Amino acid sequence: MSNDIIFLLGPLKKKFVVSSFLLCLSSPVLRKEWENKSNVVEIVLNNIETESMKIIVNFISGKETEAIKQLTEETVCEILNFSQQFQIYNLHKLATNFLFSIITPKNLIDFYRFALKAKDQSIEAILWNWLVKKGGKVKASLTNDIFFECNEQQLSNLLQQNFCAVDEDLLFNAVLHWIKKQITSTDEKQRTIREILEKIIPYIRFPLMRESFLANEVYNSGILTNEELVNVFRAKTLKNDHLTHFKNEKRLNKIQMENIKDEKDDDNIVKTEITGVSCINDSGTFAGWPTTNMLSDNDGYWCSSSLGGNTTAWCIFDVGNNLVSSITVKIQPSYPCSSIKILTNEYKQKTDDWKNIGEKTFIDLNIAQDITLSEDNQQFIMLRFENCNNGM
Repeated sequence: MSNDIIFLLGPLKKKFVVSSFLLCLSSPVLRKEWENKSNVVEIVLNNIETESMKIIVNFISGKETEAIKQLTEETVCEILNFSQQFQIYNLHKLATNFLFSIITPKNLIDFYRFALKAKDQSIEAILWNWLVKKGGKVKASLTNDIFFECNEQQLSNLLQQNFCAVDEDLLFNAVLHWIKKQITSTDEKQRTIREILEKIIPYIRFPLMRESFLANEVYNSGILTNEELVNVFRAKTLKNDHLTHFKNEKRLNKIQMENIKDEKDDDNIVKTEITGVSCINDSGTFAGWPTTNMLSDNDGYWCSSSLGGNTTAWCIFDVGNNLVSSITVKIQPSYPCSSIKILTNEYKQKTDDWKNIGEKTFIDLNIAQDITLSEDNQQFIMLRFENCNNGM
């Protein structure tokens, strides 16, 4: 009985002989294979070449330092395949540590494809870890191949990582690119983006996105329901104290809100004034803040954004609480505008439905206009200002 195991390597089936003692000592898989054979063991390995086998032999012979010096970007994946197939865990750890040390934005995609093909979750974890620490250097990769290679579960795993160096706006756009790549058949095209993303949406950190991005890109994508978008803005109001401090003199208009408990009793009328709905500076940079002086600290939120000379602004607040039965919003521009269109949406939790309860186009902007919202318990009101030419 021979004391060797013969490997036939690569497409050319090059013969490579290794001591059975060393291999069986390192690999439980090869040990079992050896014990069940009474003659020479031959193993065909199409995905490993001679140079990689030399590194493997050095490692199992106790020459770890020499093996590390021989590792290259070309051999590391072959060694990972071998160590995974034959359960040589110390060798696998050595190779994964080396892989982590040589990852770059250029080779990241190739390593990711390898991890998917090999079904090696530990390598996927290595790549996610690298993205977390170096994410700012791989923005191009995040909007290209790495997302297109993911299946739904892998994309969910990716979005659950803590990407400190990558903007949530960037991740959201990458997810939209991913969706377009997934839709390949007529049946899939009939599905909405929301249906495709149903299991992934909980892992997208919408409250960390820029307000202008939410008010335009996310809203126009149709991924979130109106109720969900309202909750995102309310979450930003609660969690982002720094949003209350922005320096900008430009304003779209002046807003006055009259919160009325009982119109027959003037003593119960509470007036609240909000100014500075729009907050766009000359360079187009967005700024916005939660409403102030309302009946409770977190009842409302204003934000706006500017695209191509038009401005979109949002107002979100509660109606129908113990103190308020209706709200009147008065509009008075602080500088000339061609027109302002207001869409007023009322959400009723009981029916889980939104309806348009008011729409006005203001032509004479030198005169204050108003719109009164209907009362209902536990409802949200969302105002959307569109088509505003702010003169910028």
